[in-house]
Amino acid sequence: AGELTEVQSRFFERKPFEELYDLAADRDQVRNLAGEPAARGQLATLRTVLDRHMLSVVDNGFIPEGLAIEGYEASRNKAAYPLPRIMALAGTAAAGEVSNLPALGKALSSADPVARYWAATGHLVLGARAASGAGILAGLMREEPVPQVRIVAAEASAHLGTEPEAVAVLAGLANAEQSWQVRLQALNALTALGEAARPALSAFEAAAVGDQEYLRNAGRYMAAVLKGEYRPDFPVFDLKRMMRGAA
Repeated sequence: AGELTEVQSRFFERKPFEELYDLAADRDQVRNLAGEPAARGQLATLRTVLDRHMLSVVDNGFIPEGLAIEGYEASRNKAAYPLPRIMALAGTAAAGEVSNLPALGKALSSADPVARYWAATGHLVLGARAASGAGILAGLMREEPVPQVRIVAAEASAHLGTEPEAVAVLAGLANAEQSWQVRLQALNALTALGEAARPALSAFEAAAVGDQEYLRNAGRYMAAVLKGEYRPDFPVFDLKRMMRGAA
């Protein structure tokens, strides 16, 4: 309803690449110190510690949900999941710097689907600034065999002039023939496209009446938005009832 303060509204906005807070002086984590020169040493120390921890436990959170190598045992295959290389690529993707486009563009052609996923994500983070990758992203959107990669490529491509086709691709990947993880990723990508996703309304309506909780909630929310049935001034309890289908 436009009534949030600048600090409150951050929850709903794009998150910064890195965040660092002084939990003694700033318990509510409002002042992000990551970009301040005085905090560079502490930021570098904590970044190193975190990276070492993720490598030591073989953090498989960099794998798109639903891929075969996502499991505990499967992700320990270094040939299938080269974590140090993936972590470096994910960091490059999340940084949102145009100077990284050559590296991201090269990774779009990798034989590793996790690498392609993060390369496409890097283009998505850059949005319209990733125009140099438009051609290969469009190709991935149309022909990529791994749906998780295809979804990110389609969402990124939508910001580079292919909105109608991207929406159609994402709507197709949101259908019942896919796993629920893939369907949810497609619905999330469509939701991020906002009004442009209107041609995919039937995909949201189908998810809204399904048995899978996450799909059902995603479908109900966006179907209500697109049909003008969602109002941001709803009392919280009414919104919760609507999301459960009781309203």
